[in-house]
Amino acid sequence: MLHAVRAAQHPAVSRVGVVVGAHAGEVREALEGAQVTVVAATDWADGLAASLKAGLRYAGPDASVLVLLADMPEVTRATVDRILAHRHEDVDAVRATFGGRAAHPVLLHPRLLPALEALTGDRGAAGVLAEADVVLVACDDVGSDRDVDTPTDLRAMSQRRR
Repeated sequence: MLHAVRAAQHPAVSRVGVVVGAHAGEVREALEGAQVTVVAATDWADGLAASLKAGLRYAGPDASVLVLLADMPEVTRATVDRILAHRHEDVDAVRATFGGRAAHPVLLHPRLLPALEALTGDRGAAGVLAEADVVLVACDDVGSDRDVDTPTDLRAMSQRRR
């Protein structure tokens, strides 16, 4: 998860919050000393929407929100640079693509916040983004959306890099 924190600590990002739920104690410990705010999603068991909304509330009603996922270690500062370089007041979101697939990170304009706050259960922002004006930005050359959930996944990724 520290890779996501480092990628998010960008000069154009005013503050970084890490949303925690099920393993909050372990995550807090891993983040000790990092320049982040740990944001508790106390209702995390309600589903993905609870975690997203906790992060949105931390950011505030007038802030654009850059959403990164801790289980995507190959999203880099260069990926974030590319997403932020495409932000514009006239678009609702800027979203990375890898291999032509929409992925994270995604930059959300504040005007999407009411629709995102209405989400419930295990639903992320995909439905809201499907109805929004989204700029898709190819990021294959500056990262990957490879999902790493287990130590086995991490070892396999490390071996592919060799």
